[in-house]
Formats: sequence, C-alpha cells, structure tokens
Amino acid sequence: MHKLLLHTFQALEQKAIPYCVLRDGDRMHEYANGGEVDLLVPDTHSKQLKKLLQGLGFTKVAAWGHSPHLFFVTYHNDSDCWIKLDVVSRISYGNPAHALHTTLADNCLQHRRRCEFVDIPSPEDEFVTLLLHCVLDKGAIAAHRGQRLQALCDQVEDTNYISHLLAQYWSPSSSWPALAGLVKNGEWAALLAQREVVANRLVRHEPMATVLRSIRDRLLRKMQRGAGYLQPRTPSVALLAPDGAGKSTLAHGLEESFYFPVRLLYMGLYQNKRGSEGKGIKGLGLAKNLIKQWRRYLVSRHYRASGKLVVFDRYSYDALLPSTQRASIKGKLRRLRRWLLAYSCPPPDLVLFLDAPGELLYARKGERNPADLEAQRQQYLRLKTTLPQMVVVDASRGAESVRQEATDLIWKKYAQQFG
Repeated sequence: MHKLLLHTFQALEQKAIPYCVLRDGDRMHEYANGGEVDLLVPDTHSKQLKKLLQGLGFTKVAAWGHSPHLFFVTYHNDSDCWIKLDVVSRISYGNPAHALHTTLADNCLQHRRRCEFVDIPSPEDEFVTLLLHCVLDKGAIAAHRGQRLQALCDQVEDTNYISHLLAQYWSPSSSWPALAGLVKNGEWAALLAQREVVANRLVRHEPMATVLRSIRDRLLRKMQRGAGYLQPRTPSVALLAPDGAGKSTLAHGLEESFYFPVRLLYMGLYQNKRGSEGKGIKGLGLAKNLIKQWRRYLVSRHYRASGKLVVFDRYSYDALLPSTQRASIKGKLRRLRRWLLAYSCPPPDLVLFLDAPGELLYARKGERNPADLEAQRQQYLRLKTTLPQMVVVDASRGAESVRQEATDLIWKKYAQQFG
C-alpha cells in the first residue's frame, strides 16, 4: 500500500473516525502507485474527516451534482502518483445521478471487519453493495469485479441476513442459492438483465424524492459549468522558455499524466515570421493580434469552465523581451505596441519558466548559437521582477524530473486557489 494511504488509514483510527473501504479493500497492497479508494464515513464525522484530509495534503475537488460523493485528491511528488478518495456517507446508486438511496451504509459500518490494514464490509454487505454497483452504476461486470463477487460467495456465512438484503434491494422472489449459482457460473448477462427491475424497485421506496434528487443533480452539474465561465474551476498555466528547453515535451507530459484533462493552447505572438503581421494598413496588424489573442483566451475560458487544465505554450509576455529597435519615436511606438500585446489578456495563474544554460539549449536543438540563447535566457529571467506568478524550473534535468516538479507546482496552485 502507498505510504500516504497507510498513513491516512492510521490517522482515521487515531482520530476514532469509523470508516470502511467499500471496494477493493482486499487489494490495498496493489495500491503502491496510488489510485482511487472508495471510502464510507458517517456523516457525523464529515467535518472532522475534511480537516484531517486537508492536514494530510488532500484537496477537495468541487463536483456539484454528485451527492453524496465528496472527492479528495492529492499529488505525491516523491512517488509521482495521484491518490483520490471518493468519500460517501450514504450508499446510493444510479447513472448519471446517484438518486437511488439505500440504508446500506449503516449496515456496512456496523458489520465492518478487519482486512490487513483497513476495515471493509462484511462478506454479505460487500456482496450486495458490489453487485448493485456493477448493475446500477456501471451497467457491466468487469472481470476483477466478477472474480470478487465469486470469492464473496464462498465467504458468506449468514445466509438469513443476505437473503433479507436481497429481498429488500434485489428481488423478493430471488433466493440466495439461486443468485449465488448465477455468480459462481459467471452468468453476468442474467444479472445485468435485472437492472431495470432492481432500479424500479429502489425507486418505489422513495418515488418523489428519487425524481427530485435526479433533477437536482442534473441541474447542479449544468450550473457548475455555467458558474465556471464566471469563476474558472482550474488554474491556467503558461510555459515560457527559449527553444530547446523542453516546452513541448513538458506540455505533452502534463497532458498524459495530470489529474484533470489538459488542453494545450499556443499563446505566442510570433508563430509566423516576425514582423509580418504589421505590414499593410497601420494599426491593422496590432488589431489582428489583439483579436487573435483574445479568441485564444476565450477558448481557454471555455475549457476551464468544464474543469480542464489549460496549458499555454508561450504567452503574450514574449512581447516584454527587449526590442532591438533603436531609441527613436518609431521605436517608442513599437514599445507601446508590445506593451499592449503583452498585457492584452488577463494573466495566467501560474507562469513556469524552463531554465537551462544557452550551451545546453544549443546542444539539444542546434539552432541559433549558445550566446544568443544565453542572452534570451537572461531576458526571460529578468521578467520575474514584473511577473510575480512566475516560477523558475530547472530544465537542465531529465524530462520526467521537470514534469514532476511542474505537476507539483500546478497542483499546489490549484489547492491554493480552489481547495
């Protein structure tokens, strides 16, 4: 088990917070590289739990319309892995909204048992909750879930109790021996065929409340996206660096490994030949550039509203680098133009400058010359005095080390702003 997960469970016990791992509690030794853990904790301990998890470095991720689920996430830099705790105080089912409430949570906590380092439900409770999860939430029974159901069949001892649970949550006419036979024979299609019947049975327990919960959760999910346009749900990150520092490598590394989906956007000013945008009617080039930058920025707001992390390849801050123009009236106008371009869009939440010596940059890419690259590097470094959100990252190291540090910095920014 990952050491942070082990420390988390130990802290729960030290604080006398009752819990049980709803699924995969028997496989926690396989979580050496992090992963997602489904945790059941009584609602009476929710505030205490939140404080404890924040102290351990977890951040609550906003997810409107996913009640009763609360998501706590952390990035562990040393082992380069993500750990997510999906915490519930009530066991509910349904897809997309978890509107089908049950009273199974009390049973799971009351009958929980020890399995190595964690508490898990009794075989009877785990069998029923896992079966309902597969049928109602997933609409499928994955291979490892099927194997677990089969193993639980052999562990069930209280047949009267599990028969009572099945009569309440599956079907009054379904006997435990018959259902166990289907599971042991792997007749998953027969079990999945009961999905509509089981769902309708749970709806009948609270018909009006179930409908209202479903409407509420669907509406909240739409509202969260709408609210994201006013207050983005994730930070924006700009990558600055001379050629050869590894911007593209880092951007794609983040795209493949970050917790949130990542969208890459080019935000540089000089993707085409330098100066070509200023030809023709005076001022037209500047207007085109401003419109182009704002169009890109608005696209980024759309992505962030839906919970995606936006990584800008370059930013308009390139315009702040010293110009080669002489000190003339025309040169002053160009400086004013570059200032307008640099600050045309709202600033990103975090600016990462990938720093490496000019000789190393030249060795990596073989373009320009070491002296010019070193001069450009120093120009970028001086931007730190005007960009308080800029952090210098040592890019002379391997790509994986750079990605890990960048991931850690971005996640800390998320926790600071949105946690």
